[in-house]
Amino acid sequence: MGSYVLSRLAQAVVVLLAVAFITFLLLHLSGDPALLLMPPDATRAQVIEFRTQMGFDRPFFEQFFQFLGRILSGDLGYSWRFQEPVLPLVLERLPATALLAVTALIFSLIIAIPVGVISAVKRDTPIDNASMVLALLGQSIPGFWIGIMLIFLFSVKLGWLPTSGWETPQSIILPAVTLGLALVGRNARLVRSSMLEVLGEDYVKAARAKGLSEWRVVNHHALKNALLPVVTVVGLELGILLGGTVVIEVVFAWPGIGMLSVQAVTGRDYPIVQAVILLSAVLFTLTNLAVDLLYTRIDPRIGYK
Repeated sequence: MGSYVLSRLAQAVVVLLAVAFITFLLLHLSGDPALLLMPPDATRAQVIEFRTQMGFDRPFFEQFFQFLGRILSGDLGYSWRFQEPVLPLVLERLPATALLAVTALIFSLIIAIPVGVISAVKRDTPIDNASMVLALLGQSIPGFWIGIMLIFLFSVKLGWLPTSGWETPQSIILPAVTLGLALVGRNARLVRSSMLEVLGEDYVKAARAKGLSEWRVVNHHALKNALLPVVTVVGLELGILLGGTVVIEVVFAWPGIGMLSVQAVTGRDYPIVQAVILLSAVLFTLTNLAVDLLYTRIDPRIGYK
């Protein structure tokens, strides 16, 4: 177990180094960083002075290692738009994104797991067919369209919920439901396929042969063993959601890192863009590591060497 954790941590470090390099490279591939960061009306002398001040006139790899050194020391740069250090600015927005991501994921699982289990137990019945059609629709409809329709119905027409922002506890309902509905379809289909595979196993047939009730067979024998692939996908989904739910945050003006990254791109605030990408990579990597370590808790048959 210890050697596996060390191996996964080493892989995570390599991945994060690669992300840091690509993030730094993209700024240079998009053009002269000095020209990109300076205002359009800046004079040539101002651009040259800024390029020298920021070190953009130095060799590429020298700039990269300086960039890497600043990251390791916790210095992710200075925001040109907000006139403050980037790291505190991004960390300030992270709780809003984390709250939205976790709420949406919990909402999706509360619906997806029962729907997937019922569809598997009632295979090839009208209930199964209707559930899978709805799941397919949930995956096919764009999230921003669902969000706009929910705003129109529950905010504009009924006046029950706020249209945007994060001012009251009710503000999270619409963005979380919108984000969660996009996950329900995929998770429900995954639960169904995993349950169908498990329900065909010999130990499930043996449990039924012993005269156990269907409820006990499904919940105590099949469901736990069907959760392993679900945990894998849920871990990936959580990592992606924590990285910034850009479209939903923009639709609902949710003050998370997704909204912050859009403001940074439109304002050419590249230090914030780099910080958001790096933070997203860290969160995604750590989430995947945590999911791997949960495997043995869910299925004792899996071991690490």
